Amino acid sequence: DRVNLSLCVEIMGKYSNIILVDENDNIVDALKRVDFTMSTQRLVLPNIKYELPPKQDKLCILTSDSREIVQKSLDTPGEMKLSKALLSAMQGISPIIARELEYQIGVESNREVTVVDKVKLIEKIDKLREYIIGGKSCPTMMIKPDGKPFDIAFADIMQYGEMASKKRFLSFSQMLDSFYYERDKAERIKVKGQDLF
Repeated sequence: DRVNLSLCVEIMGKYSNIILVDENDNIVDALKRVDFTMSTQRLVLPNIKYELPPKQDKLCILTSDSREIVQKSLDTPGEMKLSKALLSAMQGISPIIARELEYQIGVESNREVTVVDKVKLIEKIDKLREYIIGGKSCPTMMIKPDGKPFDIAFADIMQYGEMASKKRFLSFSQMLDSFYYERDKAERIKVKGQDLF
């Protein structure tokens, strides 16, 4: 019998999953099954109705005011670093972009965020929004001194200074191909080197 199946790919860090769903929105199977012992919030098991992951309480950089994003970031409990606070407050940014915002305004992790820092951060978030909406991109790969790539971004990254080099690409496809090829090559060389030792 012909059936319509959907493949749901959820990219959520360590909670990422691929779920096969039938035409009635029932789960056929998943790459990672999630039962009661793993989560009480959302089960991912065969024959259970598929539900979208719960919404995060984060603000969208494209639709939210920068002042609102900064305020939400600074309202985080405890002594959280600014980059982590930005990650917890803003939708769709990666850790490297959050750290870059922190770096651009010059906030060290052990220092209070001043009123001047807040104004700078609002300006930087506004510029980032314009960059995204303008469709600009600078696919960038960060490379350790040993030649192994360790991070990627859609914009130029300055936070590492002389501790890392960067390579820019014309397209994201080229960047990702190079990133995973170089990482895989470095890993293979490391494994062969261990055999020799």
